[in-house]
Amino acid sequence: TPFARALNGSNKKTWMDGADVHRLLYHGNITVNDALKICNWNSAGWEAIEVPTTYPVTLNPVGDASYATLYLPFDVTTDANTRVYVIREVSGGYAKMTELTGGEIAANTAVVLVNETAATATFNVANGLSQQVSGTENMLKGTLVSMKLDLSDATNYYAMGVNNDKIGFYKFDNNGTTTITLGANRAYLDTTASGGTVKGFTLSFDGAEDGINEMVNGQSVNGQSVNGQWYNLAGQRICQPTAKGVYVVGGKTIVIK
Repeated sequence: TPFARALNGSNKKTWMDGADVHRLLYHGNITVNDALKICNWNSAGWEAIEVPTTYPVTLNPVGDASYATLYLPFDVTTDANTRVYVIREVSGGYAKMTELTGGEIAANTAVVLVNETAATATFNVANGLSQQVSGTENMLKGTLVSMKLDLSDATNYYAMGVNNDKIGFYKFDNNGTTTITLGANRAYLDTTASGGTVKGFTLSFDGAEDGINEMVNGQSVNGQSVNGQWYNLAGQRICQPTAKGVYVVGGKTIVIK
């Protein structure tokens, strides 16, 4: 079995199985800096392995966007096309999303990722980011290792999924089996603080309290009929408005106030 060792500025050594170097980098208490070197043994001797400064994430396409949950033990900043949300409140069958500013995800913050242009996202590893939301304010909880999650009606837990073509957090029951395996670095919804259980919550983004996220074709917005595919001002196709602003739908300019 190959081995690996980490050397810091004081030349202290930590030994581990070579196959577990990934866990050291992504699940350990490692600070990214020039003094840290990861070394791996091969037939020619010790070779240096660069500490990665990016972290790739695969998202799941649903409709015109892609989604995933994320929970990391280190700070990252997002790429330009990926938005980051936490959940502060659930109400009326909706999980109300609040976007984190600057695309910054501080360590140990459970989040939902949304990308309307790609099914993959690449984050830059960072240091010293401030927490934008406390653990008690965020109803999303995360895990650093794979775990069994009970989604029965007796619990207050929900996993991200799709129901009637709508992305959200839902219960799970497959012929009486209600437990799933949640992957490492993923998040789930815990509604224990709010009390009560329902079958699930559809994602409702910023502005949903004003009805933005519930608009469908055929409705009238500011006196104009909404009928067609939505686009933002950058010309990107979106599944629906997620914030107040100016959009183009069916050849018309729609202003969401």
